[in-house]
This record gives sequence, C-alpha cells and structure tokens, in this order.
Amino acid sequence: MKFLIKLIFTLAAVGILSCSSDKICSDSTPSPSVAVEFYKDTINKKTGKHDVFKYTLPDTLTVQGVGTDSIVVKPERNLQRVLLPPNIMTDNCTYVFTIYKLNPKSGVREMTKDELKFTYERKSQFVSHECGFKFDFLNTTFEATENRFDSLETLQKDITNEGQTALRIYFK
Repeated sequence: MKFLIKLIFTLAAVGILSCSSDKICSDSTPSPSVAVEFYKDTINKKTGKHDVFKYTLPDTLTVQGVGTDSIVVKPERNLQRVLLPPNIMTDNCTYVFTIYKLNPKSGVREMTKDELKFTYERKSQFVSHECGFKFDFLNTTFEATENRFDSLETLQKDITNEGQTALRIYFK
C-alpha cells in the first residue's frame, strides 16, 4: 500500500513538473504592419515659405486590400496614421485608399481613389513554439497613383517594427 501511494505521488509530481507554462506572445512578436503617416506640403500664405506639416485627413477614408474582401481601415475621419499589413504569402501587396470628400458648393460627396503598392523581401524568423514564425519585410519600395496623393517619402526600407513610421504620404 505504501508503495502504491509513493508511486501515485511520484507520478503526480512528475506530471506537474513536466507541464510547461503557457507563454503569451508579446505585442512585438507578430509580423509588423507598415506604419503610414499623412503629411501636407504647401507654401505658407502669410510668410511665403515652404511649410511641411503632419496632416489630419478631414475626409472619410477607407482602405481595402486589392484581391481581398477585407477592409483594413473602416470608414473613418480625422486620421493622421494607418497601419497596413503586408501579405506574408507574396512579395508585394496593393491597397486602395477611397476618400470621400463633401463638396461645399454642391453638397455632394465626391469619391477619389488612390492605390498604394509596396514590394518587399520576406524574412521569416522562428519566435517560439507557442508563437510560431514572424516575418520582417526588407528592401521595401513604395509606389502610388496621384489623384489625392501628391508624393511619397520612404522613411524605413526594412519593416521590422510598426512603431516606426515607414512611409509618409503627402496629400495635394
């Protein structure tokens, strides 16, 4: 009987000690999105000097991935920054920015669309058994149409941290 109690106790102790703790992946673990900020580049009417400033888009913006039915940015106003997830299955992806602006003269909402395409090299990294793999996106290049977009400025070619702005879009 003592042997049976010792055996049960030993098996229970081994079972408890052999369990691994469930690690929760940190927020920095997933593959980063591309952080995009909006800017405006104008001539100051009072001073006549060149003026660049962070732009709050007053119009309604929706962003959708081409070839997908998912909306990345739901219709929203007063945005200065968006996060766009690269496609981990391919070396490029394209997003359509749909902007609705109310024409003050006619009272009609006018729609314009711009496309932003980025191309990159995927680099996979094993994080852990619990978290799996994460991807970084290297040598990223950006190109866009210019309906409401005026120009692009690349700040980060290697997308490894979505906390850092990778791209500035200048609006007309």
